[in-house]
Amino acid sequence: MNRLTVFILTMFLGLTLLGTASLAEHHENPCNPCASEETANPCNPCAANPCNPCAANPCNPCAANPCNPCAAKMHFTVGDDRNVFDFESKAPLETIIGRTNKVTGQVSVNPMDISSGAMAKFEVDLASITTGIGLRDQHMREGYLETDKYPTATLTLDKLTKVSQNKLVDMQTVRVDADATLELHGVKRRAVLKGLKLTFFKESEDTKALLPGNLLRIEGGFTVKLGDHNIKRPQVAFLKVSEDIKINVGLYGSSGAEVNNPCNPCNPCAANPCNPCAVNPCNPCAANPCNPCAANPCNPCAANPCNPCAGNPCNPCAANPCNPCNPCNP
Repeated sequence: MNRLTVFILTMFLGLTLLGTASLAEHHENPCNPCASEETANPCNPCAANPCNPCAANPCNPCAANPCNPCAAKMHFTVGDDRNVFDFESKAPLETIIGRTNKVTGQVSVNPMDISSGAMAKFEVDLASITTGIGLRDQHMREGYLETDKYPTATLTLDKLTKVSQNKLVDMQTVRVDADATLELHGVKRRAVLKGLKLTFFKESEDTKALLPGNLLRIEGGFTVKLGDHNIKRPQVAFLKVSEDIKINVGLYGSSGAEVNNPCNPCNPCAANPCNPCAVNPCNPCAANPCNPCAANPCNPCAANPCNPCAGNPCNPCAANPCNPCNPCNP
């Protein structure tokens, strides 16, 4: 074998090995499953994509999205008259207790991992607080709460700082500590909540008598300093109103209320990929994509697009385009 032949064989083998290595780059690397350019598993197209755990599941488009933390959350609405918000002011002359049930809000929490991304916001109608004495209520609203200018107080959860257990279990109470922001009298201040009690009730015949859906009972309180929110105590009531006000709440959140999803406030009317024929809650008069001949619930006299010759149910004497003879005037 001469040198030229050896050289040609060597070059051929080198190119062959190079091509083989190049092709290998397009196959899965057993030491790095994400090295493949092909993410789908040809042996199981429904298998989870290890290189993109957020990819949609082609075999179950309705499955929870692990990259959308709101997909796994349960949403509770607070707004029932059974809710209680009260404050207590202890002073040398007397203890004043004010109360209202005008509390609204929303809570979103993953029942399997409550410490992960929990959200909550509550609003109190300050003008509805009563203390049992009409004149004192008037002084409270006009003298220092100024409810005409600041009608509500808002408490927004910033984060849970401690939980006694991380799952919501039917009829079990979880104790949590939290940091929140209180907006009162036009001023925002940090509020620290200690030992807040959350009790979860799975929907049952008993709970339905109270509210629809699953329920979340919220109990606890915190202290507010009036000076922190630029609230000045009236001089005539200086000895009757303490600087530190103890707040207590007892609230019920229901998952059965029809409210917007706080995790997707920009598109509560998004199409339902699991039921494309579902009624659009934001436009009940929209055409039914699964039955274009269905009657229009918002206009029962509308022409039937599937039978243009049908009589007009709202005017039987109307001209029939398929029969020029008017039945009311032959």
